[in-house]
Amino acid sequence: MKKRIFDIAISIFIIIATLLIMLIISVLIKLDSKGKVIYKQKRITKQGKEFVKYKFRTMVEDVEKETGPILAIKNDARITRELVKYLEKQD
Repeated sequence: MKKRIFDIAISIFIIIATLLIMLIISVLIKLDSKGKVIYKQKRITKQGKEFVKYKFRTMVEDVEKETGPILAIKNDARITRELVKYLEKQD
């Protein structure tokens, strides 16, 4: 029973810590640029099944409307700020 309580307590702590980190990232993105904080993107698996991936927005909003989909490059002007550059590396 003690292990169960310990596991639940650690899980709650990790969830709260993760939520705080996500809240801070959301606020920083919102302060940095206009638009939605989270966007969704359709992806396709190796088996051809489509799924939706939700991500923090790290580039200016509607960036693909002007150029179409292109790969990000080093020092890409479309990326919003330094924190966002860090987030881009984590994906």
